[in-house]
This record gives sequence, C-alpha cells and structure tokens, in this order.
Amino acid sequence: VDAIIIRSDIIDGEVLDAAKNLKIVVRAGAGYDNIDLASATAHHVVAMNTPGQNSNAVAELAIGMMIYQARNQFNGKSGSELMGKTLGLHAYGNVGRRVAALAKAFGMDVFAYDPYISRETIEADGVKWVGSVEELYRKCNYVSLHIPATSETKLSINASLLNSMPM
Repeated sequence: VDAIIIRSDIIDGEVLDAAKNLKIVVRAGAGYDNIDLASATAHHVVAMNTPGQNSNAVAELAIGMMIYQARNQFNGKSGSELMGKTLGLHAYGNVGRRVAALAKAFGMDVFAYDPYISRETIEADGVKWVGSVEELYRKCNYVSLHIPATSETKLSINASLLNSMPM
C-alpha cells in the first residue's frame, strides 16, 4: 500500500517494516499517540492527523456519559440533573469547545483549564477560566478530559486530584 488511514490502529516499526511502499499514514482524529513517529520518520513515511474531524461526536459522547452518570446508570432509581452542576474542561481545544457549548445548553456552569489557550479566548465563549488543573478539579462536579497523551500529561491525573472534586 502507498497510504493508510487509521483511527485507533497502532502503526509501529513492525507495520512500517512490512509496508515497503508506504508513503503516508493519516490518523482520522486528533493526536499521534498510536503512531510511532520516530519509526515513521526513519522509514520516510509522513504522518498526519485530522484534528477537529470527529469533535462533535466526541463531545456528544462526553455529554451522554455525564447524563448516564447523573441518572445512576439508568438503574431505575432517581438520579440528578446536569442543570446547575459544574463542568470542568481539562483542555479547551476543538472537543473542549464543543463540550462547553453543549453543557451550557444543559444549564451547566462551565470552567476550563488549558495552559495553551488564553484566558480571553476561554472567557469570550462564556466559559470561566481557571489558573490551574488543581483548581479545576476542586471546583467541578464533572471533568471532561481532552488532553493529548504526551510525556507531560501521562500519569498527570491521579487519586489525589480526583479526590479533590466535590461530592
């Protein structure tokens, strides 16, 4: 093959060794954590992604999971509403922005932390900016994670952070 389009498949050295004519790998979605970029470079294979391509689907899933949790996993017992609850967005990229819009439509109070997005940008969307990840978790009933899997972010969510959330 000359090109591969993937979503969650792993592209590593073994795959690249087997695909002698491969010139490009495109990940249908954001991030590259399932592509061995060093190996792709060594094999002269271009790696690309499509950030934003599935943002709405991911945002709808995040809201759906919050509803499922609020309603006690639909176990027949009464649950609670999302309206009036606080939502923290741990990253405010394409998906985070879409989750914010949906959550505000449900009447949630939305906060966001993203070290790469300005306070002005976040607040221009009617979302409350917080200055640290610790503050985000302390303030919010729900947190929706939209961070890339990098050496900086892996293992950054821990029991202490989760236990700081309100009950």
